Amino acid sequence: MADSIYERHNTLIKILTLLGVSESTARTDACKIEHDISDETFDVLK
Repeated sequence: MADSIYERHNTLIKILTLLGVSESTARTDACKIEHDISDETFDVLK
């Protein structure tokens, strides 16, 4: 489970920064999002 959360965290940071979010905000927001996002949505974002 930890590996899955770690993958989500890093992937979300990459996506958010590509969208123009600052690195520090992307890290904060990724922490919030990674626990609640559905598997389906995460798979599409990947």
